[in-house]
Amino acid sequence: PRSTLFPYTTLFRSFNSANGGPAGSPQEIFKKDSPTQLLYLKWFRSVVTRWSKHKNILAWEAIEEVNLIKGISQPEGIYFAQQMAKVVHEADAYHRPVTSSVADYSGWTNFLHSDAVEFISLHPYSYDGRQDWYLLNEVRQYMDLYHKPVLIGESGLRAATPDSADGHATVLPNAPIGIQHAIWAELVSGAMNGRALWWEDGYGIYFPTLGMTWMQKYKTAEAPVVQFSKGLDMTGFKPVPAQASAKVFGAALGNEKTVIGWYRDAACEPPDWNTQAVISKQTVTLTVPGTAATWQVHFYNATNGTEIGSASTVTRQGTLIKITLPDFSDDIAFKLIAQ
Repeated sequence: PRSTLFPYTTLFRSFNSANGGPAGSPQEIFKKDSPTQLLYLKWFRSVVTRWSKHKNILAWEAIEEVNLIKGISQPEGIYFAQQMAKVVHEADAYHRPVTSSVADYSGWTNFLHSDAVEFISLHPYSYDGRQDWYLLNEVRQYMDLYHKPVLIGESGLRAATPDSADGHATVLPNAPIGIQHAIWAELVSGAMNGRALWWEDGYGIYFPTLGMTWMQKYKTAEAPVVQFSKGLDMTGFKPVPAQASAKVFGAALGNEKTVIGWYRDAACEPPDWNTQAVISKQTVTLTVPGTAATWQVHFYNATNGTEIGSASTVTRQGTLIKITLPDFSDDIAFKLIAQ
């Protein structure tokens, strides 16, 4: 559950000094230990107490995109998030993790290093529709910089509204290709989840020209990834260094027993996401962890997540394994299993 500060707009009516409350301005909620802040924390405790009995809650996001709140400084944001995290830890009997998020373009590095942020809730939105490329880089950058797990809190091809010039990529004819590429990229990025689409999974309903009909185009967008991932134990998976030949783009993830990878036609880019009939003779060279010398490689159709052909055997050369991809169109996935 996200508390954010959206309820504060309503709460401020009672907090307002004009109505007998303690606050002379909305910014007083961010002032350290102010009467308004203490009153808000009391309300927040009641929210956590009420909802914490539900076992289907994964974690708590106390404040969403705190750096976008008018009038708040980074030190104030850190202190406020710490106080809200303290409330969660005291009020949640199941001791679930807690986080607070910043907008994707934030420079609030001290905030994300704070103990109040136990995992990163990332909100990746591409600037040009290349969502797969963007989130692969973003997830791994945040993992390396903060040494914390990364969850995709919300995402999309563009953050701007679909009816605006900046957000038009969201509703382009071939945008579903870009979205499916992004979901595959999330699988091999190192993030703990995927999809989390802002417009396609919720807010598109508020646009009369889009609505449920448009959103239903995406109802099974993650199905190929789900099929591919069935029975896959990803314990200890980390990004695997990989070098690909010029015509493909993607990434790999794994451990000393299993490595998974996903690669697409490097020319399949927005705004058209055109695909070539066939991509041939492409290779991926992986720096594989562990000591296993012989591995089996299984290839999968990324359109439906099912295996194609029969497994082949590849041999480690030092720390490297070179895989020759079979001919494919659009994108392809693989599993590499140590023997």
